[in-house]
Formats: sequence, C-alpha cells, structure tokens
Amino acid sequence: MVLSLLAAREILSALTVKASVQAAPSCYEWMTEMGALVLVVEARQETTASLRVQIKLPTAGQVELNADGHRALSERSEAGSVSVELTDLQVGQICDLVVNLGSSDRVVFSIILEDG
Repeated sequence: MVLSLLAAREILSALTVKASVQAAPSCYEWMTEMGALVLVVEARQETTASLRVQIKLPTAGQVELNADGHRALSERSEAGSVSVELTDLQVGQICDLVVNLGSSDRVVFSIILEDG
C-alpha cells in the first residue's frame, strides 16, 4: 500500500506543470494510450498574467483550459496541434488543462503560474 501511495504521489507531481512569467516556454511530453501528448506552456506578465498552451494531439481530441471562471476550448477532428490561452490571470493562480483524446483517454494537468 505504501508503494501505491508513493506511485500516486509521483503521478500527481508529474501532472503538475509550473509556468514562469519570467522564463522561456517549457515543453513537456506525456505518453497516453493513444500516443505522445506534447505540451508547450508559455506564461507572460504585462498588467496581468496570461497563459498559452500549445498541444500536439496524437489523435482527434478536445482541450480545455480553466481558471476561476475563465475558459478556453479547442478541438481537432484528427491528430495535430491546437492551442488555448487565458488572459487576466494572477501570478500564483492554478489553471486546469483537460485533454480528452477520443472517447476513452482523459488527462488533467494543473498549471501553476509562477513569478520566478
């Protein structure tokens, strides 16, 4: 049971992405049943923070980015790239990125907006 809890903690930390408003975009890759899911995460700070995520989908799918009442949605009918973006965010805010691939594979990432 202890090993199961450690494995669960490892998986959850892998699904948490940090996005710094002062750093270059970060690239992440996650293997799913449908193939590789590639994320490019970019945060910017002007008067407020914004978050843009480009996703390379291995198959048809839908991507949703949510944060405190803000929502961006994009979908494709075949494999390829989509992007979603939210503006008027605050540093320290947590955004949820939900990726649905086909009808059976769903991955949820938490993206934390950081200052440094």
